[in-house]
Amino acid sequence: MRAWRKLHSTLLESSRFSRLSDAAGLLYTLLLVAQDDTGYYPWEDAKVRRLIVSRSWSIEEASSYAEEIVTVGLATHTEGGLLLYRGEELNGKLLKDGDPLVYPRCTYVTEPQRGVTEPQRDVA
Repeated sequence: MRAWRKLHSTLLESSRFSRLSDAAGLLYTLLLVAQDDTGYYPWEDAKVRRLIVSRSWSIEEASSYAEEIVTVGLATHTEGGLLLYRGEELNGKLLKDGDPLVYPRCTYVTEPQRGVTEPQRDVA
């Protein structure tokens, strides 16, 4: 997770964002902060718990809010996580001296609304 992320004023004018419940809107804001440089956030047990640690939500509740975000078109399910709409574009350019932040994608995929995924790790 990067130390900071930009929030754009267009969020306040977004018809998609305005259709979210308060809880789903908060989850979306948390995802904006936690996304990688490509706009992706893995939807696996440890990552979801880290994302919602300051909330009283269960993983199932968070998953239902995530589905709400997908339904309005602010994210899509991909590779065991969520890809935020225009996430990479709105993150801006990486500083020359910064290393890219890219979360590993899951090889075993379960859509968030059906439960949390656990990534399948290659055993050497």
